[in-house]
Amino acid sequence: MTDAAPQTETAPAEEPRKAHPWAELAPEQYRLLRLAPLPTDRATGARPLRFVQLGRVERHSPEQSLLRLSIQLPGQALRKEQNLFEVWADHRNKEVRFGADSGFSIEPINRGLGRFLLAQGIAWASRNGRTTRSKAAA
Repeated sequence: MTDAAPQTETAPAEEPRKAHPWAELAPEQYRLLRLAPLPTDRATGARPLRFVQLGRVERHSPEQSLLRLSIQLPGQALRKEQNLFEVWADHRNKEVRFGADSGFSIEPINRGLGRFLLAQGIAWASRNGRTTRSKAAA
């Protein structure tokens, strides 16, 4: 019998994927939004007068542009990916992507914030985009 040394395949070391430099940008501009009181909804309950804070940050480069909008509720802690809406414009591929990679979740629900953020993103993309196609993130 011969002892054969087991061969181990040496896979090239995988480099850790670097996060985009704009991935963790904090809002730079803030606005106070007034959510008008609405009649009680059967599914979501009371909808009183509320104030929320809209945070906004923009970045531009020759290759891509970013608009990130976030809604913060005073006195209420939310997950990091909640109340976050992003618009990425890829100028090389002529493509616009709406929504964060983790999906789109808005709190408080049934107050029109999702429509508002989407309208803000579309207006920004039409002003700043040199693109032709759009894609919604799943």
